[in-house]
Amino acid sequence: MNLFLDTNIYLDYFRAVNTDQLAPLRRLVELVNEGKITLFLPEQIINEYERQRRTVAEETREALLQSSSYAPSAHLILGKTKREVKSVTRNVKKLRASFETLLKKYDEQIENRSTEADKLIKKLFGKSNKLADSPEILDKAQQRYLKGNPPRKNNFAYGDAIAWETLIHHSPSDSITLITKDSDYIEKQKGKKALNSF
Repeated sequence: MNLFLDTNIYLDYFRAVNTDQLAPLRRLVELVNEGKITLFLPEQIINEYERQRRTVAEETREALLQSSSYAPSAHLILGKTKREVKSVTRNVKKLRASFETLLKKYDEQIENRSTEADKLIKKLFGKSNKLADSPEILDKAQQRYLKGNPPRKNNFAYGDAIAWETLIHHSPSDSITLITKDSDYIEKQKGKKALNSF
């Protein structure tokens, strides 16, 4: 099988905080290693992933911080001197200290690119069939965009068009499986989402 994963798929796995969510990515690494899947990786996808990785890490960090900000207000109900309130306050302090330790570990893993997702994606990128773009490919992508042909966005960014033109230029066959969540590649057919027929 020839396979192309759009940037948003790699980033979704990078967002995964539960290691069980990475099981499909682990299996993909195995299938690529076994030669059962050839993973096509346009240069554009590598660049997009590298540009957006830190943003996704910061979004994840912010979500973690928000989830830790809950502070029980038992003293408002029971009064500051009650034994139960002191116990809750003590436990909250311990919980926050533990959370700070976890957050520090997360920050270190982000800096060192040592999260489980980082390691798996690095393996995939290393085993993939990397496809370089060229001035010719960039010109074709620009023409695709200017003509309004998908895949494209309306924000003057040619990224999807570059990735697609790179695949067309380098792919050894007409058969390639594309996995994306990007609406640029999608249209409705009989009320259901499908690959854009263009």
